[in-house]
Amino acid sequence: MDNRGQITVFLCLILTSMLLIGLTSLEVIRLNTGRAMLSQAAKGAMENLKAGYNRELFEAYHLLMLDKNCNGRGEAGLEALTEEYLEYTLGESDIAGVRVTDVILTGSADILQDECKPLKEQITEYMKYKSEISAANDLIRFITDGEEMVDDVQSAVEEGKNEKNENESDWAGDDPREVLKDSTGTGLLAVVTPDGTVPSKEAFDMEDFPSQINTEEANEDMNINFEDIDILEAQLGISNSDCIASFQENYYGMAYALECFDYYTCDKIYDNPMKCEVEYMICGKDNDYDNLSSVVNKIVLHRMPFNFMYLISDKEKIAEIEAIAITLALLPGITYAAVKYLLIGCWSYAETLVEIKSLLAGNKIPYIKTKDTWLTDINKLGNLANIKNLDYEGPAGIDYKGFLMILMAEHTSKLYYRIADIIQLNMRQFNDSFRMKDMIYACTFDISGECDGKYADFIKSRKNVIWADENGYSYHLSMEAGY
Repeated sequence: MDNRGQITVFLCLILTSMLLIGLTSLEVIRLNTGRAMLSQAAKGAMENLKAGYNRELFEAYHLLMLDKNCNGRGEAGLEALTEEYLEYTLGESDIAGVRVTDVILTGSADILQDECKPLKEQITEYMKYKSEISAANDLIRFITDGEEMVDDVQSAVEEGKNEKNENESDWAGDDPREVLKDSTGTGLLAVVTPDGTVPSKEAFDMEDFPSQINTEEANEDMNINFEDIDILEAQLGISNSDCIASFQENYYGMAYALECFDYYTCDKIYDNPMKCEVEYMICGKDNDYDNLSSVVNKIVLHRMPFNFMYLISDKEKIAEIEAIAITLALLPGITYAAVKYLLIGCWSYAETLVEIKSLLAGNKIPYIKTKDTWLTDINKLGNLANIKNLDYEGPAGIDYKGFLMILMAEHTSKLYYRIADIIQLNMRQFNDSFRMKDMIYACTFDISGECDGKYADFIKSRKNVIWADENGYSYHLSMEAGY
């Protein structure tokens, strides 16, 4: 009988140990289940946040972004949305009894940070499926040719400054430079735009634009007096810009600008406030008129060297110029060489304006000039607006879009900020509180939760689990939502 008592005590000890082990196992399972449930709910909350991207922005510009102000609720709005999702999800299945105790937004990645690097990356990823950089080879060749042409023009002017001519001329007429000045007196755009339809001069409010910089560009207007040979030589060298590396690096961004934004010759799809959006990205003026005018002047400085060098190579046209130069050089204070090259510049400028008129009509022009594609007569420079537009269909042609690409390559330091400017301006037609500097592409949260201890509250520490109080445990996670 005494042995029976020993067996009973032994069995009680065994059962007690087994019970403790079982309860401990159940508690560990509850802890791991609670942690897993909170982790899965947190992952779902991050996906739920990502699903809240700005749909109007995505549909119009193919960019995935969140508003960190949560449509006016402030950054706390993102925390509230995340907490609401967690509470709803965890409340649906209360196996472990997990409760959310805190959700804190610990960081966000702005789309404009690091000089708009995230914006550039999203644009590049989208455009890789839309455009191949190999399509830009012709434009890269045009840029290279343009740099060489500028050097040739400057050399020709420098060498010709002391040129002399003892011949006589019976030319009689008005100074072409004065005629040209009179014909452009109503404004450059009135000459080069189809039917003189110039854009609006109404200014846009740029105070809150993301660029946060002085958007005024250096004045590059061509001096059309053609009275100083040194000024002409300097202006013919302005367009000499080595932008090939920038062109290749930012090609997708430039192609994106031409696909998603308006410019003067494009078929308008959206009724946006600014009509010359791409021109703004290049020039940064506060109205369409000034942006288009500035782009036209930049094209002039690119094209004039080509037309200048063609005139020098055309013996018939040079003979016309020399006849005029001989007569004008009889006036006091002017040399034959100076007036000859100033007249070449004047005629080149007039030809360039007619080319730009063709470009703004939606046509192509030949990048390299020939006798068959020359349009103007030096004795009729007052008739520029009536000259028929050239619609070139031969090899090595370039249109207005091509020039916009070249000009954007020369101004890429501000390109992505100005893309952001235009996006903000247009998105405010739907939401007047929209600001690009509030848009983010990633955010991180610290999430805390707790559950009660039931079976073995002596378990006080496991991975991502901390003892909360005498009856429960707390969890802490760090989660990220991003595109």
